[in-house]
Amino acid sequence: MTTQLRNQCRWRAWEEWAIIGIFVITMLLPSVGYVMGYSGRRHIRVLEKRRAAPPPSPPTSLTGWATVPSAISKWWDDSFGFRSNLAAANNYVLYRLGTSSSPHVVVGKKDWLYLRSNNNLLKQNRGLTPLSDTAVEAWGETMRERHSWLERKGIVFVAAVVPEKPDRRLPR
Repeated sequence: MTTQLRNQCRWRAWEEWAIIGIFVITMLLPSVGYVMGYSGRRHIRVLEKRRAAPPPSPPTSLTGWATVPSAISKWWDDSFGFRSNLAAANNYVLYRLGTSSSPHVVVGKKDWLYLRSNNNLLKQNRGLTPLSDTAVEAWGETMRERHSWLERKGIVFVAAVVPEKPDRRLPR
């Protein structure tokens, strides 16, 4: 075996061990973070506006054992170390790839963000779903009712049209 081939084999072995090491560290990092107190539980209430799943309680019956795996999974999903950091990194990567981690947000051209709502806001902005005559009349009637109600109370009614983001930045 030549010296060059021997060096190539050593380098290849080193690469393989480096990949194995990176994999092991990646797999152990959330557990180490949890033990060190870097779980994402404290951020769930603030950022996600929900309660974190509690640790599973010991089952009291034979049928109770059936719920243990899902309870552990829910608890671990909310508790693993560096959860908020990893979620932020995931959101950033998805955003840079031109998509959103939220089903309610559309990433447009030049990093513009648009709300995707149930009322077809994007289609309305593009003029693809114009309001019907009945809807326009109902909207006008609502505005007239508000004007009258405020006028009776001595309040001036002012309606301002807020400009929308230009839709030329929407993805096609």
